[in-house]
Amino acid sequence: MNGEKYLKISGILLVLGGVVTAFMYGAIGLLLGVGASSIHDPIMSLGGPLVTLAFIALLLAGIYQIIVGILGIKYGSYYQKADLLFILGIILIVIDLISWLIYGSAGSFSISTILSIALNILIPAMYTYGAFLNKKDLS
Repeated sequence: MNGEKYLKISGILLVLGGVVTAFMYGAIGLLLGVGASSIHDPIMSLGGPLVTLAFIALLLAGIYQIIVGILGIKYGSYYQKADLLFILGIILIVIDLISWLIYGSAGSFSISTILSIALNILIPAMYTYGAFLNKKDLS
């Protein structure tokens, strides 16, 4: 099972990242509301209802990351689940690419933003690669 290690390691990282995303950015952002001027982020420059939508999106994305990470940890050694995990990994990559576009349209890129986005794409790519290796072993 070549992809099992990739799925388990990236699954753990996704759960950790999902917790940070969902609770630190999503839930706390919603609790602080639109007046959260202490959060320096390009999303904050959008203002009003768009900020609330952005925080809801972060909350949902974090929850999705947690679920996908848990599934990767749990089913990383099951060949039969390789197709499902592969599709979930592709969806994660698409979500991260969309967030990259949002950051690009909302403000300027900094080195930390670029590194964060690269890491947020690298981990789902590693997850998807592990599922691909399991799919390949299945056939």
